[in-house]
Formats: sequence, C-alpha cells, structure tokens
Amino acid sequence: MKTNNIDNLRQRITDRIIEQLETCESSDYSQPWFTLGEIPKNAVTHKQYHGINTLWLGLSGFNTLEFATYKQWESIGAQVQKGSKGYPVIFYKTLKIKDKVTEEDKTIPLMRYSTVFNCSQVDGYEPKIIPLNDNKSIEHVDSFIYNSDINIKHGFDRACFIPSINQVHMPELGQFKDTNNYYSVLFHELTHATGHKSRLDRNMNGCYGGKDYAYEELIAELGSAFNMGSLKLDSTPRDDHAIYIKSWLRILRKDNKFIFSAAAKAQAAVDYLVEMQEKNRRAA
Repeated sequence: MKTNNIDNLRQRITDRIIEQLETCESSDYSQPWFTLGEIPKNAVTHKQYHGINTLWLGLSGFNTLEFATYKQWESIGAQVQKGSKGYPVIFYKTLKIKDKVTEEDKTIPLMRYSTVFNCSQVDGYEPKIIPLNDNKSIEHVDSFIYNSDINIKHGFDRACFIPSINQVHMPELGQFKDTNNYYSVLFHELTHATGHKSRLDRNMNGCYGGKDYAYEELIAELGSAFNMGSLKLDSTPRDDHAIYIKSWLRILRKDNKFIFSAAAKAQAAVDYLVEMQEKNRRAA
C-alpha cells in the first residue's frame, strides 16, 4: 500500500475514534467504584487532612484512612495499642515577630508536626463499615492475574500503579459496580505496570495533561480492552473510560500516528502478560 494511502487510512481511523469519543458528554461520568473514605481524615474532628499529609497518610497502606493523635484517641475512650508505629503529620502555627528593617510586627508560619495513629492501631473504636457489593470473581481471570507476577494490594480507595514501589493499588472487588468494572480497571493498572523499568521499560515520567501522560493512559486503556477481550469478558468501553481519554483528544487531532503507536505498545503489554502465563505455568 502506498504511503499516502496508509496516511489516509490512519487519518480515517483516528477521525472515527475521535468521533466516538466526542459522543460522550462529561456529565455522564461516573466512577466505577465507590469510596470508603478516599481522603485521610481525623477520626475525632472528622476533618480531612490536606497537602503532603493527604499523600503521606494515603500511602500508609491501611484499609480505613481514619487517624488521630494519642490524646485524641484517649478523648473518645480508645487506646493506642502498645508498640504501634505513629505517622507524623505537619501543621503550621503563626509566630509573631518584629521586622528587623521596618520594626513592625508581622506573623510568619512556623512548621510543627504531631504523631497520629490509624484506627486499626487502637482498641475501643469501630470505624464505620460500608457494605460491599456481592461481586463474584472469575477463576480463570484471577489465575491469569496471579500468573502475571505483579504485586497487587487491595483495600485502597483509588486504583493506581506506583512505579517507585512497583505496586498496583486497588479498591476491593465489592466496591465496584460489577465484576467487569473491577477487571477492566485492574487490567488498566496492570498494563501500566508492564511499563515498569523491570519489565518493558516505557516512559512513565509524563506530567499530568502532557503528551507523554496521555500516551501512557491510552496504552493502559487499550491494554485493558485487549486483555478483557482475550479473556472473553465484556470489553465494551465504559462512559468513564471514554471521558478519561477524551481529556487528550487535542493530541489525537494533531497526531494521527498517536493512536497507532499506543495500540502497538498496548499489544506489547498484553503479549508480556501472556508470556508470563506460560512462564509461570511451566515453573509450576
């Protein structure tokens, strides 16, 4: 096929993908799982933590992100368990000083920290339990995921792959609307995980909103769809997936090679996961 014909075909396919994405309005967005308290909060004051404290406590690994200081737990009749490791949280107080030049009084922020403990580290406190959906896992799909040899941790209120610790974080199966939603999101994150430097070594350093970030998200989205289809699961794109990709439509409009390159990388990710099946089955 001539080069100009290939370019025309590439453009027609890209235009069709853009057209499909544009049919999905942002008001249709719905998160595929419900949260159990995504932002860490203080169990006594019920206020959410902010800034670096949100990140720090959010990565602590606890299923329920309720924290309080030793004295705060005592104030509601709970007792921190002996030997528990606390987590420092930063806060600021204002200090009044005299300006050396103007000799006027002024206030400056003074950084302080306190130590908090998670609700699972105390006795005498029961966090609010939200009932989960009765979703059923699928044996052959779970076997495929297990054989991928990628570290997956459940109990989090957001789905993500963290390259620095080479770990996938996921909400529980019962937090999802249905089983297909769960697997679709998990395969999105597993596709991200194939890009780790210990595996296919893709560029994972793109900034949010940038082309590299969009590229990796397209790879993950396509990889999820390819895996779902190969495992005979419903791979119809969800509305929230379409909207997720829609954020980067401007790149598709400018570069008709973008989707083709992402699809090739996604296929490589799928092939990697399939190869891991064969490797681990032989090892067993």
